[in-house]
Amino acid sequence: MEWLNEPASWQRTDDVLQVNADPGTDFWRVTGYGFIRDSGHAYGTVLPGDFDLAVTVSGAYAAQYDQAGAFVRVDETC
Repeated sequence: MEWLNEPASWQRTDDVLQVNADPGTDFWRVTGYGFIRDSGHAYGTVLPGDFDLAVTVSGAYAAQYDQAGAFVRVDETC
């Protein structure tokens, strides 16, 4: 496993990953407002071929737009 945009504060214990997102980080492709963001944190690995993905996400979401989830990336545009 490796980071894309490693956050300043994170910890992995067994199968639990705890992340404190750095301020101003995000992933968005061309939005209605015309901006692109590719600064969010993603912890993963390259997988060749087809795969199944199952995740459980929980968090202490405190502010508007706080979010977390599964991230599948082909490259910086997809």
